[in-house]
Amino acid sequence: MLRRAVAVELEVAKGLSKLLHSVESVYLGIVRDVAVYAVANNVTGANKLQGLFYSKYRQEYPDLHAHLVIQAIRQA
Repeated sequence: MLRRAVAVELEVAKGLSKLLHSVESVYLGIVRDVAVYAVANNVTGANKLQGLFYSKYRQEYPDLHAHLVIQAIRQA
């Protein structure tokens, strides 16, 4: 499989930069937590992980868009 990575640098206002950083931090935290659980418990199915973690993270981060929660779980 061929993958391509693209780095994008944006010039944004300081307030928006802090917001983007906080969203990125939460997203990466979800990926890390789910990946650790998946490895420790030998769970390989994205649907199984979503069933286990989706409601937890939606309750924990109600302002984070649902699509980002789903994507972070699938990325893990």
